[in-house]
Amino acid sequence: MLACAAILAGCVSTAPYDQLTLFGAGDAQTAGAVPAYRLRAAGNWGAGTLDSGKGGMIFDGLYYYRLSRGRSSALTASETLADAWAVRFRPDLVVALPANFGLEGLLDRVDRAVPDRTMPCAFRVAGQFADVAVSSPAGNASIRQTAGNLYGFRSPGFDGKTRRELWFLSSDYSAGGRVTAFTLQGGSLAIDLCPSLLFVSTAASQSEKNLK
Repeated sequence: MLACAAILAGCVSTAPYDQLTLFGAGDAQTAGAVPAYRLRAAGNWGAGTLDSGKGGMIFDGLYYYRLSRGRSSALTASETLADAWAVRFRPDLVVALPANFGLEGLLDRVDRAVPDRTMPCAFRVAGQFADVAVSSPAGNASIRQTAGNLYGFRSPGFDGKTRRELWFLSSDYSAGGRVTAFTLQGGSLAIDLCPSLLFVSTAASQSEKNLK
């Protein structure tokens, strides 16, 4: 199920399980923004790109973290995001992963576990990492010998292509970013099927703001 909604003032009810929520302008011509605190109503973790263009963010269910050049710092919940996603994560499948497991192996494992590309899903890799390569507008970085979690999702895109994102946050909350490669020393993969896909249009929110 694909639904569209505009960001409106006021409280939003807690999202149900099995739902992936995407925030963005979609195929609209007008860019928009969403405050980071909106992710809390959509799930217990998520991530996004800062509207300022200076990095990304991760929400871990309690706190918001700014991610830039591989480093993590506290983010004010009122800061705005150009795009984001969130899920109330409850895994349907958990499997152990071997040492020297990497990005290509992860994408293949998710696609084999959920072969229907029209079925959105969220996933988490928890474990010890030899290295994690991350990128941001401020610069790329390599995070080495750390424990942490990879958070990601897969969903159908507006252009008919499969959309994927993958983010990392270290266990001590000091490092993270949008993942471009990684090598796992050992860990586990959890996958949550999300048959409900909700798109929240930030373009609509920005249009309302411009009219004021």
